[in-house]
Amino acid sequence: LSELRVIRVLRVTRVVRAIRIVRLVRIFRALNTLVSSIISTLNALVWACLLLFLIIYIFSILFTELVGHHLRELGYSVDHEPGQDDHNLHVLYLRFGGLFTSMNTLFMAISGGVDWGDIGDPLFRTEVVWGLLFQMYISFVCFAVLNVMTGVFCESAIQNAARDKDAIVSDLVAQKQEDRADFASLFKAMTNSSTITLQHLETALEEQEVIAKFHSMALDPDDAWRLFRLLDIDEDASLEQEEFIEGCMRLKGAAKSIDVASLMVDLSTVKTRLSRLHDDQQLLLDSMRVARAPLSGH
Repeated sequence: LSELRVIRVLRVTRVVRAIRIVRLVRIFRALNTLVSSIISTLNALVWACLLLFLIIYIFSILFTELVGHHLRELGYSVDHEPGQDDHNLHVLYLRFGGLFTSMNTLFMAISGGVDWGDIGDPLFRTEVVWGLLFQMYISFVCFAVLNVMTGVFCESAIQNAARDKDAIVSDLVAQKQEDRADFASLFKAMTNSSTITLQHLETALEEQEVIAKFHSMALDPDDAWRLFRLLDIDEDASLEQEEFIEGCMRLKGAAKSIDVASLMVDLSTVKTRLSRLHDDQQLLLDSMRVARAPLSGH
């Protein structure tokens, strides 16, 4: 008895481990999708950073030259303590006193490191054109460049997720199970018995709620007889739940390539059989004419 208990415990332990593995696979599948999507955007990220660096570099050269020339004309010096009059000049020097400083300022202005209004105010107080130029930089980078970069990253991540075959198969299986559950619920809503007849279907299709459910599942229930005939494969004038579900799954959505190919094969088979039937009838008529020829001679 003790050995049997140990065996049972081991079996239960194996089942628990299997359940944990399934859960971990689902968790790591989502994590794998995230990591692979991030890796797939690295190429676009490098080029995006390069483009952003060039834009910031160009505008930094412009602001550094403008502010530097203005400070030299006024004879501004950093050695003395800034007073009330030259406080604006001191802020300009701190923000745009050198190329690296200007690049850092412009980067912080678009990345949330500092409020761009605090940078634009001293530019407006000095020259309105400088303030407008800074606003043009903010508008161009925030509304155009960064939004386009975000779109490129999202598109790259979506394409990478679409290429994940495991995720595609998992989604298709989940969608199929969900559709089967919906059709089973629809079957129970139309009848309380284990089968559906044409009368049951006609009565159910008089309700707008049932019609809406059919339409939501990409099925056209306008003609009850035609729908029932397509679902009733075994032609026993009744539909069981599994037969109803399988038929609806088969008719759901638009025609697929395999459906069109199957129809073409069936038409080719019918055409071949009709051709053979025509040849057999022609041979039969020829033999009858040959048999009648001696009789007509007498």
